[in-house]
Amino acid sequence: MAKHDDEHLRRFLRARAAGDTGETRLWWNRLVEDFHDRIVIRVRVESSGRLDAQEQQDAIQLSLESFSKFLLEGFNGASMGELVNAMKTIVMRRCVDVQRKEARHRTVPLEGSWTEHDDPDRPAPAWEYGQAKRQLEDEETGRDTMGFAAWALPKLSERRRRVAQLMLAAATTEEICAALEVSKENAHQLCSRTAKDLRDLKEQYDA
Repeated sequence: MAKHDDEHLRRFLRARAAGDTGETRLWWNRLVEDFHDRIVIRVRVESSGRLDAQEQQDAIQLSLESFSKFLLEGFNGASMGELVNAMKTIVMRRCVDVQRKEARHRTVPLEGSWTEHDDPDRPAPAWEYGQAKRQLEDEETGRDTMGFAAWALPKLSERRRRVAQLMLAAATTEEICAALEVSKENAHQLCSRTAKDLRDLKEQYDA
């Protein structure tokens, strides 16, 4: 997590506590920008094999909207670790929402689905900020999403690297097909495999 993110959060919380609407909006915008790429990557990793490329785009949009609203209206924590934990839960829930919405239209199942323990309606300790701090601050502090991307992309094959770059740029299925000159089916397969590669690399990066 970049140091400037922590400073943006401190300024946001200070402005909100002081009732300074202008400053609160300023630092809220900065934090939303800080988290944009993290949310994109988190959706890609969380939904690999569960959502196709277009559904991932839907989940990204919903996650960004939900995170923005939650940050402004619902975040009661005090640390970046707590905010990251909340973001992860928001992403998981929006991915489940998209999967449930699209399930009735799918004729061919994807690789997997969320388990009962991933139920977005269950009471989630992710919102319990004291526990979130204990569990996740060490994991997330000092790890910048873009730092991970800079480390991971050179480790991918040239083709997978291009796919990852398109995914990180939130390219649509049509844009990926055009850029790679592949069918939608192949684009979905490439995105799924690349997301798995990124997930494996993230485990190495965090080790």
